[in-house]
Amino acid sequence: MRKLAVLLAIVILASCGQGGNKTAKTKTFTAPADWKTFAQDKYSIQYPPTWTLKPGEGSIPFTITAQPDSANPLNIEVINMTSRDMMGQNIDLDALSKMAAEQLKNVLTNFTMISQKKLTDEDGDYEQVIFSGDQYSIGMTYEQLYRPYDGKIYILTLTTPKDKWAKSQQLGENILSTFTVKK
Repeated sequence: MRKLAVLLAIVILASCGQGGNKTAKTKTFTAPADWKTFAQDKYSIQYPPTWTLKPGEGSIPFTITAQPDSANPLNIEVINMTSRDMMGQNIDLDALSKMAAEQLKNVLTNFTMISQKKLTDEDGDYEQVIFSGDQYSIGMTYEQLYRPYDGKIYILTLTTPKDKWAKSQQLGENILSTFTVKK
């Protein structure tokens, strides 16, 4: 039940924050030739060859997990994606953003909003949210990208232990930056 509450809060937060000032950001990362690609009809993402892709079901269509070994000492735990259909919904995004933050505060112990940025790149506008909290007494840091496209919001989440965040963030963001919605 607690996992469902966290997922719901994250999906609601992902629905929020449209509009406002945007910071231009261009993709500067190009995945190395040996990276694998997971491609579906609507999207694709690339990841290092030492990582494991697990196709999902239901609300999480895939999970990519780092394999902790000498080739990958960063030990980023997981990247996954979910999406939410926003077609025909008249949603006050500011109100939802506040509600999601309140829900996360109730679900994650020691919840802290680290940053929330509206960004744009050659694929369009998106939002980056970084927050931390304790789940089951484990300190975690989360980075989410919210990519709206064609009536949906694609939500990509990088999850890593708080004590690994400083070392893990760049590789995680490189993987997240390879996500592309097919137009």
